[in-house]
Amino acid sequence: MVKQTFISAIQSESLQMIKNAEKGDCHTHIARGGTIGDYRKEFGIPKCKMPIQFDGYNGMEIWYANNIRRYYRNTIYQRRIELALQHMVSDGIRIAIITYGKKELDLFNSHQEFVECQKALFRKCAPNIQLIPELGINTNDRIIDIENEIGDILKLDFFRSIDIHGPEMTNPQAYKKIYYQAFSQGLTLRAHVGETGNPEIIKIALKVLELNEINHGNMASRDISVMKELSKRKIRVNMCPYSNIYLGIYNCLQEHPIRLFYDFGINCTVGTDDMLIFNKSISEIFLELYKQNVFSAEELDTIRKNSLHF
Repeated sequence: MVKQTFISAIQSESLQMIKNAEKGDCHTHIARGGTIGDYRKEFGIPKCKMPIQFDGYNGMEIWYANNIRRYYRNTIYQRRIELALQHMVSDGIRIAIITYGKKELDLFNSHQEFVECQKALFRKCAPNIQLIPELGINTNDRIIDIENEIGDILKLDFFRSIDIHGPEMTNPQAYKKIYYQAFSQGLTLRAHVGETGNPEIIKIALKVLELNEINHGNMASRDISVMKELSKRKIRVNMCPYSNIYLGIYNCLQEHPIRLFYDFGINCTVGTDDMLIFNKSISEIFLELYKQNVFSAEELDTIRKNSLHF
């Protein structure tokens, strides 16, 4: 029934009907997960012109700092998470892998207080969503600091997944010790890799970090051997087309390699990444992929179902 409802919603190009169908968001940074409209109402952020494309990752961070972050800097962190969860509910999200940056834990008096506050918000705002907390390590973080703290963080028994994000990772070997500890505690091993750069880094990361999933992974499309490995090993690739377009990696949906990944038999999903910046919900991404003739409604239903498990 859900399948037919979703396919019908896509074919009728009804955004509200698409929102009503259950779906997952397998890649979202929770502290940037609300909508800009909600932030304007909540924090008085003035309207600002969104660039057609940012000057890469650093350009995005500069724009974000100047146009959004400075207006909520002194607000309560928990309210931002609440806005993100409320948006997920309104978009029909039933499962979400939500990434918390390591520095977000340090906003609280203790890591245990952080966990208790997040769990309280889960119960309050999204009791019907299966939320998968993920520990995000920024490539700008000092690795030695993460190595010193990772044991205590994992003992919190809160995180179920781990990710490396930020500027493109260039040395997966540097994170091997951290990922081994995460593996030992049963976490799903994921990483931003191959968003830019070259496909070779994906090969290395898969081998060295023994990844279960990849976030982005665009550059695999440039090497058929990497595509074959992803397909053979059933590595799920969580792709974020609008994030990639706004960062200038691609100019439009037709250029994005998600179609190639799908045709290669790779298990792929779509994610919002930073909803607050890129301003495209999962429902809107599905609709645009259909309207711009990238996928049929039936193919999008397959991608939707790919996201409904962890």
